[in-house]
Amino acid sequence: MRKPWKLIETDNPDQTLGQGRIRHYVSLIAATNALAKSTAPYVQVILDDGCEARELDDREQEFLEHALGMLGYDIDQAGD
Repeated sequence: MRKPWKLIETDNPDQTLGQGRIRHYVSLIAATNALAKSTAPYVQVILDDGCEARELDDREQEFLEHALGMLGYDIDQAGD
C-alpha cells in the first residue's frame, strides 16, 4: 500500500525539516491526526507520491486546517 503523505518533525531549530524524522501515512486525515498529536515544535505535512514531492496545495491545506479545527486545534497550536 502506498503511503504518499509524510509528516516531518524536528525539535532542533538548527535542523532543516529535510533532516527531521519522517513518518508515512496512507491518507491526509491520518497524517493530520499524527500532526495534532505531535509534540515537535517544527512540523510539516507534505505529499510525496514517488514522482513529485511538494507542500500541500490550497485545498489540502484547507482540509488539514479544518480537520485540526474539528480536533480542537488551531493550525498555529499544532505541535504545541
